[in-house]
Amino acid sequence: MFKLSNGGVKITKNGFVDALESSPIVVWDKKVPNTELDKFKKNVENKYGKKFDSYWDLHKWSVENYTDFWKEIWYFFDVIASKPFDEVLVKTGPGFLDNEWFSGARLNFAENLMRIRDDRLALVCLDELGNEDSVTFAEMYEEVRQYAAAFRKQGLEIGDRVACIMSNRKEAIFAMLAATSIGAIWSGPLPFHGVRAVANLVTFVDPKIIFAVDHFQDEGEEYPLFDKVVAAGKSAPNANKVIVLATQQETISRLSEIPKSMLLEDFLKSGRHLMAKYQN
Repeated sequence: MFKLSNGGVKITKNGFVDALESSPIVVWDKKVPNTELDKFKKNVENKYGKKFDSYWDLHKWSVENYTDFWKEIWYFFDVIASKPFDEVLVKTGPGFLDNEWFSGARLNFAENLMRIRDDRLALVCLDELGNEDSVTFAEMYEEVRQYAAAFRKQGLEIGDRVACIMSNRKEAIFAMLAATSIGAIWSGPLPFHGVRAVANLVTFVDPKIIFAVDHFQDEGEEYPLFDKVVAAGKSAPNANKVIVLATQQETISRLSEIPKSMLLEDFLKSGRHLMAKYQN
């Protein structure tokens, strides 16, 4: 059940919405059967002998019994792990953030995201010019496998870092999943950052590989990124490669200005004969 409210929300002294104490005016209250949330609710009810009359009853239980809640989330979604967790939550200090969740577990982020490999839609990509593209889970798996093989060919290993300087594109998603499938760390600056900020952040990340696009458009405004990619390449002395997705013809003619650069299509070709595997 999903509720929309138009008032009656209680705000705490810290400025937060008190979801448990508020009594919002319900403007839409339609039960949709067979949702994942409804299945999860019934699973908890059966296992713990509970009866939740509303979403907020389940929410209250999840807050008051958070270790049980997150344990059931793990089991309900059948998390793939090479080693199961020892404990759901271990306090490592007095602070709010001093927690270790699912201690002892070993798993791969990408493996869990890509367990679906059929023709259901995984991505729908639409740019500001109206160009639309869709990617199925099966297609995404094959793309990620190619990217992962190419990353391995370029020397990427578990614990290495990849810095991404790119807008929201399917290529960024493929590369992120590929990097994490190997056990590498995905990071990088926002493409809106200035040249100096990009260079400083890339230096801090110290990537083995930089993955970048040369240009993007946002809300009608053009954002050239070539100079930022050049600066990033010069700020990463330990980088093996700077992979560039070229959308502008000028980028191809100026590619040599970017240290250790390689076009995306050549990068993908480099790992064509390697097989990908997940690193836990």
